[in-house]
Amino acid sequence: MATSSTPAGDAVARADRPRPKTRVRLWLALGALALLAGLAGAAVHSARQHRDLERSARIHAQVAALFESRLGVDAICHLERAPFASIAWLIDTEVQLRRLASSEQALTLACGLSVLARSHALIGRYAQAERLSGEANGLLDRHGLENLSVTATTVSLMNLQARYAPAEKIAKAELRRGHDGIDMATRLDQLRLQLELSRAQWGLADDDGAMSSLEDALAQARVLVPPNAGLIAELLSQRGEWRGRRFDFSGAEHDLTQAIAMSQGTTQADNARYQLVRMLSYSEQPERATAEAGQLVADRQAHLGAQHPDTGRAWIAQSDAQYNAGHISDSIGALQHGKAIVLASYGARHPEYAEVLRLESLHDYMHMRYDSSVGKAREAVKICEQAFGPTHEQTLRVRFNLATKLTFGLDSRWDSPDYREGLGMLEDLVQTGSETDIPMPYEKMTVGIALAMRAPEHELPRAERILREVQVDIHQYLPARAAARSYVDFTLASVMYRDGRQVQADEQFARFVQARDGEQSLPLPTRTLIHEALMYRALYAMSTCRREDALTALRKALKSDREHLSQARIYARQAQDYLGEIERHGVLSEHFGRKQVADKRLDGADAKLYFQASRLSLDCSRGLLAKR
Repeated sequence: MATSSTPAGDAVARADRPRPKTRVRLWLALGALALLAGLAGAAVHSARQHRDLERSARIHAQVAALFESRLGVDAICHLERAPFASIAWLIDTEVQLRRLASSEQALTLACGLSVLARSHALIGRYAQAERLSGEANGLLDRHGLENLSVTATTVSLMNLQARYAPAEKIAKAELRRGHDGIDMATRLDQLRLQLELSRAQWGLADDDGAMSSLEDALAQARVLVPPNAGLIAELLSQRGEWRGRRFDFSGAEHDLTQAIAMSQGTTQADNARYQLVRMLSYSEQPERATAEAGQLVADRQAHLGAQHPDTGRAWIAQSDAQYNAGHISDSIGALQHGKAIVLASYGARHPEYAEVLRLESLHDYMHMRYDSSVGKAREAVKICEQAFGPTHEQTLRVRFNLATKLTFGLDSRWDSPDYREGLGMLEDLVQTGSETDIPMPYEKMTVGIALAMRAPEHELPRAERILREVQVDIHQYLPARAAARSYVDFTLASVMYRDGRQVQADEQFARFVQARDGEQSLPLPTRTLIHEALMYRALYAMSTCRREDALTALRKALKSDREHLSQARIYARQAQDYLGEIERHGVLSEHFGRKQVADKRLDGADAKLYFQASRLSLDCSRGLLAKR
């Protein structure tokens, strides 16, 4: 059948006929063009990506150069020790960082902000550090990125401010992620984050968990290839510090001396030596602590310069050791060096300045400047509580100092506000130790001494019970020549004296002095106790009509005070005054006692004992009592 020869028919016929090959070639051409366009687009996109990567790498290199030149940081996206810098320097570095890196370079900017956060924390600007750390974490979150150094900085800041629970949570979550196939730098960051985890656990009183995390990190660090001596030394230093806190002094010394040996000539060795000085002071080895502190000051000056804040901290540690060793004028000189550096570096609101105030409080107390002593002790507590919170170890340290100054201060009445506040603080510290399973023999001992010296007579049995309990701990933990052992032994004798067992007490005092005769390097507190024991013996001798024995005891006290307590003249002055009173009048007069009370050299239970001895010495002089 023929088709119609119309335009419409022609259209149908064209449609029915096979398409010519030219139509196929057209579609192929179009497809090829599309493919070429796609390839061209991909090439353009790839080129753009390449340019972006090049730009990011260039910006990262510029930021890295900025931090290396201004703060000495070699790798901004890996953990290094926080560099010290002034506030103005840090602010200017932040301005330059933001000019170089925008939020599009999220990782570079976050790493730079994290370094600045660590440096701000170092100088006590915790709010600024928190702001920068928070911004760094926000940048990473928004871009779906991760960085161990940024996370570790966050955890470290939390630990510094005693926010241990969230620090532990974040650290555990990050470490659970796992980082298989990571490079060595990231592996080191991971182990340092594990160190921060252990610090959080220690702060939460999970001592076993903290030690387990630390031991695991140390075991991993020991098998790294190549080995990283600096990290191992850092981990050993931390374990040494904690062993010392748990009164494992031999283990602590082993760790710290090993850390020093394996990182000799570096700031890490200096950090370990700083902990060694603290441990030797805490374990009452003041002469060794003083020698190590002198080496620490010299090393800090050589490695960091005379005005670096860590050099200032070394001077302060030396002052503390010298004070405990009885080198009072040297201690004051070292403290002035350290104070000037700390004030210039940190200002008067930094926790390092709180340690300066604690030491100044000790010196003021020794020289009977009680109001100044208590005022400085309170300010130190305020600084540490604001920086760290109430349960941080440094806060507990300065609280203990304040508690002792209040308890043994100017107003020694049992019902005085200062005494009650101080005793309450001491009892709280003992309770904290019980809750955290950390030995606190010093704090418990001081409660017993406070009760023995100031409490009413009906509290004496409680004081003796506490002292006999702590005597076991003291003898277990501390060396034979430790001042704490002397304090307990002396105070138990004084309790017996106050409780009417004066014959036994006098025998104890005699043994106390005899056991320490001839010792040339006793701690300062032990020297003061020898003075007090001889004063007790003189009082008892006058009470029992043994005037010559009293004079012998006082002369021995005066000789010892002049030889060993020349910087604390109040002791020699007291012995000289009592000696002169007996030589002139043959008795201890009430007039002399009232003058001692008025001059605030005699108070509380001591005043009562004096007037008791005064009455008995008068009876002796009248022949009413026979020599006993």
